Amino acid sequence: MFAGGIWHESLDDPLSKAFKAAYAERAKTLYPGPFTQVPDYYAVNAWDAVHMIVEAILKTGVQNRAETLEADREKIMRYFTGLRDFKGVASKGFNDDGDGVKDVLVMEARGGHWQVVGGR
Repeated sequence: MFAGGIWHESLDDPLSKAFKAAYAERAKTLYPGPFTQVPDYYAVNAWDAVHMIVEAILKTGVQNRAETLEADREKIMRYFTGLRDFKGVASKGFNDDGDGVKDVLVMEARGGHWQVVGGR
């Protein structure tokens, strides 16, 4: 059986390594349980989304004050409207239609687990 995915825990590129290390540290207290000890693509998407938001805040000068709330929201909206390139774990940015750009991995079910077929 084959399927497509955007990320797999076996990837060892620098961004994946940093994400897995941070996830492992947080998983000790936030996600106790056997099914959440290994990160999946949901966690990767959340990680990338948070980093995109942080990037937007830092690059646009968001002030996070009550009197700048409307202007701050506008800055963030404009930033995301123009965001094309992003170096995330799985996210690469957005195309002209606003769709997320991600690499697709081909995976095969082997021994009860998904394995990446080929390289990234």
